[in-house]
Amino acid sequence: MRTYGFFFVFGLFLATLVFLSLQYPLAFGRGVEEAKTRIEQAEEVFIPGSALFISDLHLKALQKREISLDAMGAETIVILGDFFDSEWDFRGFGDTNEERVWNGLKEFLPEGYQGRVYFISAHTHDPDLEQFSFEREGISFIYGGKMGKFTVAGTPVIGFHGNELAQGWAGGGIAWSSRQIGIPLPLERLAKKALGIDEDTWLIAGHSHVPAFHEGSRTANTGSFAGVPFNVFFQIHVGTGILVDAQGAQMVLFQDHPSQYIFSH
Repeated sequence: MRTYGFFFVFGLFLATLVFLSLQYPLAFGRGVEEAKTRIEQAEEVFIPGSALFISDLHLKALQKREISLDAMGAETIVILGDFFDSEWDFRGFGDTNEERVWNGLKEFLPEGYQGRVYFISAHTHDPDLEQFSFEREGISFIYGGKMGKFTVAGTPVIGFHGNELAQGWAGGGIAWSSRQIGIPLPLERLAKKALGIDEDTWLIAGHSHVPAFHEGSRTANTGSFAGVPFNVFFQIHVGTGILVDAQGAQMVLFQDHPSQYIFSH
């Protein structure tokens, strides 16, 4: 009986390790080389002024939501994934990729905004696109793939959605729980070390829907504009971003009260 008990506990331990390695890839060393290669191959973008990093809009073709976004004077806006909620929703925004993106941009860009918009896509919700760009009404749109490498007013930034950090809701649970005990962004910090990102470089991700900012490690999470289920309990602020300019980086808030946003995707 003791032998059976040992194998049961050992099997449970292995199953837990496999589960965790699937849920938190980079923390367990999976996909590290692929992510490093994407960073190395990403074309560096130089932004002399300021840049606002946002993510997780989860736009739906048949569901309109009021999104209050102030560009905060930024000449560049960077969308770090989950711009659209699905391939199907993306196709519902028009007949061509340019028209779909343009109609999506009009859902949240502040009136009269002129500048650049970079889109770094997620691996899940966003459509699978080839790199392309266009200009309309004073807005330059550039799709930059899965990884972004920026220098904003002299500050280096690596930006990506965050599928590499966690799968599904697992990342949100870790992000929220760790923030409650005063240890924000554990997955982002692990990823920064695993990817060999210089300590002076900011790593900014989305995906978890839990906004967080840590100056010491130079890691941040943009949060979301879509919210989380049961947010009356979690009280996660919805409508957040990370502004990087000549003064450094900071978190910015765009919507007032977290509990009124209970949006599940």
